[in-house]
Parts: sequence; C-alpha cells; structure tokens
Amino acid sequence: MGQPKALLDWHGTPLITAHLHALSVHCGHLIVVLGSQSDLIARAIPAGVEIRRNVDWEQTQMSDSLRIGLAGVTGMCVFTPVDVPPVPAAILKVLLEQPGPAVSRFDGEDGHPVLFDAKTTFLDLARTPLDQSLANAARLDVDWPGCTESWNTPAQWRAQSPAGS
Repeated sequence: MGQPKALLDWHGTPLITAHLHALSVHCGHLIVVLGSQSDLIARAIPAGVEIRRNVDWEQTQMSDSLRIGLAGVTGMCVFTPVDVPPVPAAILKVLLEQPGPAVSRFDGEDGHPVLFDAKTTFLDLARTPLDQSLANAARLDVDWPGCTESWNTPAQWRAQSPAGS
C-alpha cells in the first residue's frame, strides 16, 4: 500500500482510529495487535486502548496475531481486521445481540466483523484457521456491503474508499 494500512486516511483520520471509534460505541475493552511499523501506528491509538505486539509478524499469520489479542481474554468479543471499512454502529449493535458466535454476511458472502467466545477461539486457533473455527457460527445477514470489502492493494483502496486516497 506504500504505507501502513492502519494509517490510511479515512475521512480525515487514520483508519485504525476510525475502527476504534466505531467499536467503542458498543464495546468495552479494546485491544489492538500491531506488527509491522508498530511504533508508528501506536501513535495513532487513543489512550485507554490496549496495545499488544506481534514481534514475529514477518513469520506468522493473522491467526497468530489474533491469538496474541485473545490471550487471557474471556467472554464474547468482536474481531475485525484493519483493512476493511469500520463497522457502522447499527450493524455492530445487531451483531452483539447474537447469543453466540456469529459472522456478518452480505449477499451470501461472509465478512467482518465477527463475534465469538474469546477463550474457545483462542484454543481453536492453535489447530485450525478462524474460518474453520467459525464454520458452525450463525450467519448474520446485514444490509451493509462494506462487511465484505477488503483493501489489500492500492487499487482496491482507491476504488472502494470514500477518501479515495
């Protein structure tokens, strides 16, 4: 992307900050796991947000970072990667009303955020990828196409982001 995805401009604020603001509306304790350029990104993280670091980010997968974030956490939690649009409050509210694990879905395609039990998922991720761990989770149909967007290239970011940068 030419810069850390977490620091891409989202309506005048770093994308990571927009995510944290969106989640803070309905979520309590927020944890961010940082890898590449963690010191730079950490400067954009508001006070009160717990920062954990994946120092082996070059040799690990997203599930390893997720396990770092889930270590010691209990209860239901929400997960979203940084390279997707921040979740609207109404979608997050409906997701959090689900009784158990749930995956946001738009037009039949799974997306983010997802809701799951932290301890169970932490243990599952030691032996299986997140999508397999959530295979039996409820699918929550949402009226938000952003749940299936993902920005992995500059062209995807330019085409899909409102900031267009």
